[in-house]
Amino acid sequence: KAMKIASAKKILQAYQMKEKKKEPYTKRNGHSNEFNACLKDETKGEVISKPCNLLPQVKLSVGALHKAGTEDSIRIEEQCQSMKMNEAVIMPSSNSIEILISEKSALSTSLLKCKSDVKEKLFQIEELSERFKESQKRVEDMDKCLIDMQKQTSNHLKEKSYLEAQIKDKVEKAETLEKRFSEQQERIEELKKELAIETSKREKIEKEIKEKDCELKLSQIRVCEMSDENSVKVDDRIENLTQAKFVHEQQINDLQTMVQQLETEREQSNQQYQNYVQQLNKKIKQLSEKNDELSQNNSKLSERECSLVNHINDLEKQMQTMIAKREEFEKKSSQTEEDTQYKTQLEALIKERDALNAELQNCLKKIALLEEANKDKDSKIVDLESTVNNFFVERPDDSQLLARIESEKVTASIAMTQNEELKKQLDEIQRKLIEVTNDKVELVNVLHAEQHANREIRANYLKVQEELQQITEKLHFKDEEMIRLTHEHYELRREINDLQNNLNIARKNSTSTQLITHGSEEINEVSKCEDAASETEKLDLMHGNGVIETMEYSPETEERATAIPTPEAMKKLENRFKSLMNDVANLTDEKQRLEHIVTQLQGETETIGEYITLYQTQRRLLKQREIEKDIQVSNLLSQRQEMQNKLMQVSQLVHHLFQRSQEVNSVNNSLDNEASNARKKSVSNSNETNNQPEEIVNKINTLITELEETNNLKLVTAIDHCPCCSGKFETV
Repeated sequence: KAMKIASAKKILQAYQMKEKKKEPYTKRNGHSNEFNACLKDETKGEVISKPCNLLPQVKLSVGALHKAGTEDSIRIEEQCQSMKMNEAVIMPSSNSIEILISEKSALSTSLLKCKSDVKEKLFQIEELSERFKESQKRVEDMDKCLIDMQKQTSNHLKEKSYLEAQIKDKVEKAETLEKRFSEQQERIEELKKELAIETSKREKIEKEIKEKDCELKLSQIRVCEMSDENSVKVDDRIENLTQAKFVHEQQINDLQTMVQQLETEREQSNQQYQNYVQQLNKKIKQLSEKNDELSQNNSKLSERECSLVNHINDLEKQMQTMIAKREEFEKKSSQTEEDTQYKTQLEALIKERDALNAELQNCLKKIALLEEANKDKDSKIVDLESTVNNFFVERPDDSQLLARIESEKVTASIAMTQNEELKKQLDEIQRKLIEVTNDKVELVNVLHAEQHANREIRANYLKVQEELQQITEKLHFKDEEMIRLTHEHYELRREINDLQNNLNIARKNSTSTQLITHGSEEINEVSKCEDAASETEKLDLMHGNGVIETMEYSPETEERATAIPTPEAMKKLENRFKSLMNDVANLTDEKQRLEHIVTQLQGETETIGEYITLYQTQRRLLKQREIEKDIQVSNLLSQRQEMQNKLMQVSQLVHHLFQRSQEVNSVNNSLDNEASNARKKSVSNSNETNNQPEEIVNKINTLITELEETNNLKLVTAIDHCPCCSGKFETV
C-alpha cells in the first residue's frame, strides 16, 4: 500500500505541473471530483474507527478496512489510466483554452463592474437598513407614546367622570339649597304678612288707647262733677291707668325691637344664603371650566392619537415599499451572484486541491492508528464477552422488576390524580376566600352607610329634642297664662255678681239714683276691662310673649262708661263673656294639640332609641361573625399549608421512586468493566431496592389516607340568623 501511495503522489505532482500550463477549467474540475470521491472512500475508515461495545461490530469494521484497502488500490490504478487518457485529450484543447481566456478577460471586466454595482447596492442596503432601524425605533417610541397617551386619556376620563359626579352632587345640593331658600323666602313673606297684620292691630290698639284717653279725661271731669267723695278712688284709678299705659308702651317698644330683630335676622339669613349660592355658583363655574379643559385635552389627545395612527400607517407603508425595493434589489443581485459563483468555484477548487494533499497525509496517519486501535478493541471484545457471560449468569428476574415498576407506576398515577383533585380543592378554597373577602368588603360598606344614617338620625333626634324643649317651655308659659286668665275671669265674675246684687238692692229700695248710676258706671267699667283683657290676650297669643295684664284696664274702664245705660252694658258683658269663653276653648284645643304633638315626639324618640339598640346588637353580631370568619380563614390557611406540605412530600416520594426505577433500568442496561465488583454488590443492592420501594409506597399510602381524612372533614358554615328581629318590616 505504501508503494502504491508513493507512486500515486508522484503521478499527482506531474499532473499538477502539466495542469498549471495547459489544463482547462472544466477538466480540472472533473479530476478534483474524482479525487474527492477517492478521499471520501478512504475516510470511511474514520467512521469504523469509532469505539464499539460489541464484538460483531468490531469484526465488521475490520472487514470494512480490508475492503477499503483493496478498493483504494483498484481506484489508484484506474486514476493512472485516466491520467494517460487525459494527456492525449489535452493537446487539441489549446484553441479552446485561448477562447476561454478571452472570455475570462471579458468576464473579469464585467465582474469588476458588477462588484462596483454590488458595493453601491450594499451601501444603499446599509443606508436603507439603518433607516429601517430608525423607523422601527420611531415606531416603538410612537407605540410607547400611544400607550402613555391611552393611559393619560383613561386617567382623564376617570377624572372627568369623577368631576361629573361631583358636579351632579353639587348641582343636587344647589337645588336643595334653592328649595330651602325658596321655602325660607315663603316663610319670610308669611312673617311679613303677620307683621303687617300685627302693625295694623297695633295701630288699632293705639287708636283705641287714644279714644280711651279721651274717655278717661271726660270720665274724670264727670267724676269731679258728680262727687268729691270718689276723688280719692278716681286718683287711685288714674294712677293705675297711667301705670298700665306705661306698661303697654313698654310692650309696644318690646314688640318693635322684636320686629327689628326679626328683620335683621331675615337680612342676615338672606345674605348668608346669597353668599352660599354665590360660592356654589363659583364652584360650579370652576368645575365647568375644568370640564371644558379636560374635554379640550381629551380632544387634543384624540387628535394626537389619530395623527400618530396616521403616522404609523405611513411608516408601515414606507416599510412595505422598502421591503419591495429590497426584494427587487435581491432579484437584481441574484443575477450578479452567478458571476461571483464562478470566481468562488475557482477559488474553492484551488483550496480543495491543497486540502486533498493534506488529507492524503492525514489518511496515512489514520490508517496506522486504526490498526493499533483494532488490536486494542480485540482485547476489549474478549473482556466484554467474559463480562456479558457473567452478567447473564447473575442477572435477576425481569418479570419481578417489571411487576414492581408497574405497581409503582400505578401508585404514582393514583398519587397524581389525587394531587390534581387536591389542586382543584385548593382552587375552590381560594375562590371561597375571595368570595368571603368580597362579602367582608360589602359588609364594611353597609356598616359605613348605616353609621352615616345613624349619625343623621342622631342629628335629627337632637333637633327634635331641642324643638321639644322649646315647645315644653311654650306650653309651660301658656299654662301659666291660662291659670292667670282663669283667676282673672273668676274675679271678674265675682265683681259682676256683686255689682248685680247692688243694682238689685238699689232698684228695690230706690233710695237714690246716684247708687244706680254708680252701679251702671261700675258695670260699664267692668265690661271695658273685659274688652281690654280680651284684646291683650289676643296680642299675647299672636306674638307669644305671654305678658298679659288685663286687670289693669279695670280701673280705667270703670270710670269711662258713665254715659252707657245698664241694658247695653249687660249685653256687652254677655258678648265679652262669650268671647272669653271661646278664647279659653281655643286655648284648651291648642294645649291638647301640643300635648298630642309631644306624645308623638316621645313615641318617635322611643322608636329611635329602639333602632339604636337594634343597630348596636346587629353590629355586635356582625363583629362576632367577622371574628368567626377570620378564625375560619386562618384555619383554612393552616389546612392549606398542611396540604401543601403533604403534597410536597408525595411529590418528593414519587420523584424518589422514579429515580429508583431509572437507577434499576440503568443497572440492567449498563455493562461496566468492573464485573467482579458487580458480582459482590448485586445481592446487597437487590435487597435494598426491594425494601426501599415498599417503604416509599407505604409512606405514599399513609399520606393519601391523611389527605382523604382531611377531604372528609366538613366545613362549618356560619348560618346567618337574626335573633332580635321578629314580625313585619317597617320603614322609618
